[in-house]
Amino acid sequence: MGKAIPTRLAQTGKTVVPVTRDDADLSRMAEVRRLADQVAARHPDLDVLINNAGVSKFTRVMTPDGLETTFATNYMAPFVLSNLLLPVLARNRGTIVSIGSEQHRWVRAIPWDDLQGERRFQPIEQYNLTKLYLLMFTRELARRAPAVAVSCVSPGFLGTGLAREARGSFRVFLTLARPFQKSAQHGADAVINVLDQRVTGAYFRGTN
Repeated sequence: MGKAIPTRLAQTGKTVVPVTRDDADLSRMAEVRRLADQVAARHPDLDVLINNAGVSKFTRVMTPDGLETTFATNYMAPFVLSNLLLPVLARNRGTIVSIGSEQHRWVRAIPWDDLQGERRFQPIEQYNLTKLYLLMFTRELARRAPAVAVSCVSPGFLGTGLAREARGSFRVFLTLARPFQKSAQHGADAVINVLDQRVTGAYFRGTN
């Protein structure tokens, strides 16, 4: 949805500042901090932050910060970016929307002593966990930052290529499920709908 969301926002008349991999590698916390500094300096009227970046790594890859890449990109990046931009967003009575997933419902227990999957790395489980962490963060940030509307939305079962590294039985599943996947535009519409409602501490489930 990296292109669909900013396109849809621009159609509503908003000034959009899209961030691509060429602008910042959000798996690296130094680049997340640099991005936050630049956005805060150049866009003091910022009133919406959409945390959309996400990966699903099927091998355990560590970042220069010593973080597992799925954990770093899907959870740490929105956690750090949201907190760093919070003063600007609060001043403008802004909104933060993070892109979650219904996959978080498959988590049975949080491995508090192995968040980086060092002892046991299961790609799909790691992805599911990061989406649960993001939802937990959304609820806590909403409690701590009442001046900002903070919510999380699952945009539905989309054909975005997120699991392009998948192999084996999971790749077979995705191939068979392709006819049931919705477009990135469908997901973008779900995000815009949440923005329009401007509620806080909520989780929205997209439809297929």
